[in-house]
Amino acid sequence: MINLKKIISCILAIAVMSSFSVVLADGSADVYTEEANILKTLGIYSAQKNKNEAVTQKEFMQITAKIFGKDFDKKYYTQLGILPFSNGKYDEEEPVPYYDALRAMVIITGYDYFAKTGGGFPQGYLKIADECKITDGVKITDESAITRAEAIKIVFNTLDVDMMVRAKVWGTESTYEVKEGENL
Repeated sequence: MINLKKIISCILAIAVMSSFSVVLADGSADVYTEEANILKTLGIYSAQKNKNEAVTQKEFMQITAKIFGKDFDKKYYTQLGILPFSNGKYDEEEPVPYYDALRAMVIITGYDYFAKTGGGFPQGYLKIADECKITDGVKITDESAITRAEAIKIVFNTLDVDMMVRAKVWGTESTYEVKEGENL
């Protein structure tokens, strides 16, 4: 496990050092390009599509599956509770609503129980996503569809979240703990 973390750290360091920053006309760096390059190096995201277009549900689910090094499996995501989306459907070509993207990331990092008990959907998930810094740098505040750039930012931020795991179970009671340093 430690060797895997060292390998990933080295890959990330090389990716950051070797990736170039695109400087925009106003002099600011294109953070999307840097983060997309890191995710590409990790094998999570490789599409070269318009970053300002809405990301489809299929594309977003494929990106999140790649975090685990797997292909998207609709049945597995349904069992996790990520699917269906809040409208009760999964339509591959429809855009991903912001709240659903955050809900997916909260579930993937193990904080689902706290989101449910902290207000449920969407407030509990928004609160946990904010506390875990999944929303850092994302300017959406409503149910709007997310763009590819926003999807990349959300997924990139999620990689730094310490995982929440069920520590003990006693009958119907469970305790949870944060595994510091254990990230996706």
